[in-house]
Order: sequence, then structure tokens, then C-alpha cells
Amino acid sequence: MANDKKDVPEDEEKKNEENPKNKKKLIILIVAVVVILAAVGAGGYFFLMGDESAKNVTKETPESTEGKDAEAAEPVVVATYVAMPRPFVFNVIDGKRQRLVQIKVQLMVRGADNSTIAKKHIPSLEGALLHVFTNAGIEELRSPDGKKQLRVEALNAVNEAIKKLEGKKIVDNVLFTGFILQ
Repeated sequence: MANDKKDVPEDEEKKNEENPKNKKKLIILIVAVVVILAAVGAGGYFFLMGDESAKNVTKETPESTEGKDAEAAEPVVVATYVAMPRPFVFNVIDGKRQRLVQIKVQLMVRGADNSTIAKKHIPSLEGALLHVFTNAGIEELRSPDGKKQLRVEALNAVNEAIKKLEGKKIVDNVLFTGFILQ
């Protein structure tokens, strides 16, 4: 029986030793491919189904719910957000100290046409916003109520600037996406 091991060539011994390692690698590879395919399939499913549900959104008005007219409901105009390309950075005096303020802003508009108009007039909108922000006091910038008031003032200033250029108000809301007071 001692000769049985010697009768088996060395190549077959190496194959028998490497075979379990190859099986493990093959199993890991197959599992990885299955997981990737499942993720791609799920992503495709949600992407395609998401578009279909967004197309069927309609706006209900009190008149349409009462059933006065048998008119078709108006589709909702999708809100888009126009980001100001740069944050607004300015100084505010707090007693004897100067504080640095950084505000990142996005404008909410409805419809692709209004989004295009807002993007076209970004320099003018930035000027109007900077004017409002630099005239704000430190207490207005610190308190939540002051920030709300600042957003209202910014909305009015932006809509006035657009109205002078285009003849209509297009901005529905001014959103602060970043607000740092140092």
C-alpha cells in the first residue's frame, strides 16, 4: 500500500489539491454575477416603472372634486429646482466682531420654460439675492423666524427682478440648501 501513493503521478496530485480552490473561486464568481444581474434588473424595473407613475399624476381642484364640469383634470406642472452656481458669501457685523455667512440657494420654479428663463437670468437673480442677504441683520440670520422672513424677502426680490426682465413672476419658492454663520 505504500506504493499506491508512488503510482499516482505528481500532476494528478496537484490537480486534486487545486480542485477545491478552483471550485470555491467558481462559486464566488457565479454568486457575484447573479448579484450584479439582480441589481441591474431591479434598477431597470424601478427606473421604467417610475416614469410611468409620474406621467399619470393629475392635479385635483375643488371644482373637479365637486363634479361641476366634466372637464379633464389639468396635469400638474412639475416643479424644478434651479441652483445658484455659487454660494453667497458675505460679512455681517455682530457687535465688534465680523461674522462670515455662506448661503447656498436653489429656486423652485414650475415648468421647463420657467426653468430656462431662470437659468438665463442667473446673474440678475444673484444680484437681487446678494442685495437682500447683505442687508439682513445678525438677529435675522440667527433665528429660525428671521431665516423664514429672509426667504420671503429673497422670493419677493427675485420675482421683482424677473418681472422687470420677463414681465412675469416665475419663482415659487427660495430654498436655502446650505446656511453657515461663523
